[in-house]
Amino acid sequence: MASFVGKDGSRVSRFRPPESWLGPAFLAARRKGWLRQTRMGFSFMGSKTDYLWTTTDKGHDEALAAAARVAACHEARELWARDWMAVWKTARQSVTGT
Repeated sequence: MASFVGKDGSRVSRFRPPESWLGPAFLAARRKGWLRQTRMGFSFMGSKTDYLWTTTDKGHDEALAAAARVAACHEARELWARDWMAVWKTARQSVTGT
């Protein structure tokens, strides 16, 4: 759901996920009323029309919460990486003296 929110918090329309492992979560979001199909569809080289999906009002709130959780995970990982690099650098300096 986090991918349906832009960096500024605005709604973003997207195609349904092509990865099969995301299908059940997408279907659950549709059943909960968080996503709706837009009227805009695309057909590539005469294939079946694929429509864009956007969030409903209730879904946008859920998407904002999901985006906040993703941002928190990214921040925690970045903090861990910085801490690890500092420890690794001091350990390397103590062994090599450089």
